Amino acid sequence: IVSHHTAAETLALVDALPRDRFAPRVLENGSGPNELELLRAGFPGLHASEVNSGFAAGVNRLAAGCSGEWLLLLNPDLVPGAGLFETLAARLPADPDVMVVGGVRHTPYLTATG
Repeated sequence: IVSHHTAAETLALVDALPRDRFAPRVLENGSGPNELELLRAGFPGLHASEVNSGFAAGVNRLAAGCSGEWLLLLNPDLVPGAGLFETLAARLPADPDVMVVGGVRHTPYLTATG
């Protein structure tokens, strides 16, 4: 999870991850000291950058230290539906042909006219 001015959302997402199946990695990407301290307080394994190196560079930095079978790239503003992570953990190993899984954005606050 690459966080840039999204400390509260990032912490909520980390809390939603089942830790018995997923090991979250979080990078605070140059938001400043207030965001950094919020994330450090809520997520001790935090990685930090003093400058915003961008999403792709942040993902590459976090992925470099991963050792699991799967890599989930999660936006910090993701609000996971009930059972999302459990379903992924059950379904992905069962179908070796699946390489990428995408999501659907639900935006109930938008109207047909925008």
